[in-house]
This record gives sequence, structure tokens and C-alpha cells, in this order.
Amino acid sequence: MATVNINLTDVNDNSPIFNQDIYSAVISEDAELGKTVLTVMADDADGPSSNQVRFSIIDGNQGSPFTIDPIRGEVKVARQLDREKTSGYTLTVLASDNGSPARSSSATVNIDVSDINDNPPLFSQANYSIIIQV
Repeated sequence: MATVNINLTDVNDNSPIFNQDIYSAVISEDAELGKTVLTVMADDADGPSSNQVRFSIIDGNQGSPFTIDPIRGEVKVARQLDREKTSGYTLTVLASDNGSPARSSSATVNIDVSDINDNPPLFSQANYSIIIQV
């Protein structure tokens, strides 16, 4: 009787898969810098040599109002938001594995900015005249 040992080597044949295709959140325009808006999650079915996932924002982050923790997937406020200038953002987040070559997939992150009462009312002219007849 002989014993045969077979060692299989995993290849990077799976892309990371997000647990949602679209993520949505609402954040107040007075949110503190560094506040977590939401967390994206993705898993890779490959073995340990190529299943570590890193996240990045690849689109929709004009002016860099948000950052993403590349390991945890936490989307955070990176600069002061202003609802009167931009009421919402649609980001594209990429999940990439550490295989060679790397495989990736993307998800959409919709962030609506809620308004606060931060602007005084303005009159359109300095003086108004009316005539009252009795």
C-alpha cells in the first residue's frame, strides 16, 4: 500500500463580491470630519494567497468630500459638506483582491446630504412699498 499526497495550489479565479450592488446613506451637512457614513463589504472566495480585499473610490468623489478605509471599507467625511452646493453624491467603490493579476468588482454608493438651517432668509430688495386703500 502506498500513500499519495496531492497539494493543490489555488489560483486567483474569483473576483471580490460586494454584499450589495448599491449602498445608500443620508448624512447631515454639518457632519464632523472623519464621521463614518457607511461601510461597504466584499468577500473573495479564493484562498488566503489572493483573497485579501482592498477598497478604493474610483469615481464620483469630485473635490474629495469622502475617503474610504482601504481595509475596513468605511466611507468617511473628508471635508465640510454643503447641501446648498451639492445635495447628493454617487460614488463608485472598487474592491480589489491581492492576487496576481488582481481581480476586482465595483459597487455604487449613493449619499444624500440633509439640510440644516444654516442660512438666514434674504430679501430680494432693500425696500418694499405698498398702498392700502380704505
